[in-house]
Amino acid sequence: MITQHWYDESRTIMVQTFGPIWTWDEVFEAYEETGRMVEAEGRLGYEFDFILDLSAAERMPGQFFTNFRRVTDLAGRVPVGLRVVVGWNIGLRAFWNLFEQVNPTGAERFHLALARTHEEAHTIIARYRAEHPYRVPGDGE
Repeated sequence: MITQHWYDESRTIMVQTFGPIWTWDEVFEAYEETGRMVEAEGRLGYEFDFILDLSAAERMPGQFFTNFRRVTDLAGRVPVGLRVVVGWNIGLRAFWNLFEQVNPTGAERFHLALARTHEEAHTIIARYRAEHPYRVPGDGE
C-alpha cells in the first residue's frame, strides 16, 4: 500500500509512504493521485518537493528497471524539485547505483537525495530551497 498527503500547509512538500508490501501498479496510481491532488489544490505548474518514505517497505517488487523507467517518465508530468528518500536500504541503493549507470538521463531527471528521518528530509529540502527557490507558473521558467 502507498499513501500520500501534503507535509505542510503551504502545499510545497508531499509525502508518499510505502507500506511493507507494495506494487508497481500502486506506484503508478500514486502518480495519478498526485496529479489529482495538485490540480485540486489549484497548484498545477507549481513546483513542489517529495519525501518518499520507504522505512516500512520490506522489499521492492520485481521488474525494477522496466517499471522504474516508466516512473522516471511519469516524474516529468508534475514539476517536482527534490525527492528525498527516507528509509533507504542497501538493496535499493544497489538498484539505484545500477540505474544511474544504465539510464543516467532518467536518474538525473529524478533528482534524488537520501535521509534517515523525516526531520532530516525536511532539513535537506530547506537547504536545497535556500539555493533553489520554488518555480511558479509565469516566472520565466
